[in-house]
Amino acid sequence: MKAQSSRMQRSQLVKTTGVLLGLAIALPIPPFSLPVTARSVSSQARLKESRPRGDWGGPHTGAGTATDSRGGCPAVTHPLTALMPTSNWGTTLAERPTLWFYMPYTPDQISVGKFVLQDLEGTDIVEPLAFRLPNTPGFVSVTLPESVPVLELDQEYRWYFELYCNSPDTVPVEVNGWIQRQPLTPALEAQLSATPRPDQVYASERIWYDAIAHLLSQIRENPDSATLEANLAALLADGGIGLLPEVLSTPAIVGEVIFLEGVFSETTTENSPIESQPPGR
Repeated sequence: MKAQSSRMQRSQLVKTTGVLLGLAIALPIPPFSLPVTARSVSSQARLKESRPRGDWGGPHTGAGTATDSRGGCPAVTHPLTALMPTSNWGTTLAERPTLWFYMPYTPDQISVGKFVLQDLEGTDIVEPLAFRLPNTPGFVSVTLPESVPVLELDQEYRWYFELYCNSPDTVPVEVNGWIQRQPLTPALEAQLSATPRPDQVYASERIWYDAIAHLLSQIRENPDSATLEANLAALLADGGIGLLPEVLSTPAIVGEVIFLEGVFSETTTENSPIESQPPGR
């Protein structure tokens, strides 16, 4: 009797297993897919992603903070810093955007500066541009001049911002990063038209270059606004930019660098002829 009972139990187990296997075969098996990284999705899809605060895109090569011991440059309390997220990449809506930097040096400490813009292949979009500094230290900007072709939509570009403390044939103090222009959609245009705080819209849409440029332009017009200073500190913190408290507590918005005539060369100096600048620059 015990042997017969054992055989019945084994038979029942086989039937049950067969039923379960049949169900497993009948159920659809989801296809295996590799995780999608920020660099593998299309540019347009990446720009439309809803990102949490602090996420300003996938990391890119480059350096947003300079080493101030190069080229015989003097020691400074806070180094040359590009106002860029730690990803070293950002977007803009502008055809010729504005980039901002914290400049610790005075004009007499820098013989000349150089700005370079390249495509993904490392080819210069335009011949390197020479410039001199305005009344620094403080925050300075570079707006791509008319001599530079407009940025193409959804294309990544790399820029270099270099300072030569002695002669142009020495090793420069340098920061560099990436920029990509995205299209202005009707929905985004409506948001920007309906708000008194475009910088907040830019920040929420993760359009870094326009967010920081608009906020700094507002501070320049309202230098005593504690609210704007707090907004600037919050945006920089969100991008992971660590400026010293004394830099943020007295933000000197100096203005644009002053481009020199011609292109950069090893003979360029701050005494080279200067292009005429529009009023207010």
